[in-house]
Amino acid sequence: MHTMAGVPREKIRAAVVVHGSAGWELLDDAAYRAKHGVDNPNAALIRELTAFGARVILCGQTAASRGIPRGGLIDEVEVALSAMTAFVVLQEEGYRVNPW
Repeated sequence: MHTMAGVPREKIRAAVVVHGSAGWELLDDAAYRAKHGVDNPNAALIRELTAFGARVILCGQTAASRGIPRGGLIDEVEVALSAMTAFVVLQEEGYRVNPW
């Protein structure tokens, strides 16, 4: 949408901060399979997004409180201290929050 509106691709940066029950969707295939009995249907999309430069960041408080194993995450997923901290750091890096 933005590139079609004339924004150069190299000017677009995206980050996704994941928290709550959605954190389970960031498990690698082995960990996801152990929990759900199937490979993670989201893994390919997450890898594709990160290959294009998007950052996928898991809230560390979500991981800790829900027992999401850091060693079981998709390799490209980052872990922040908290979602709140991730938003502050991203904004300091020039990102803007889009709640949609």
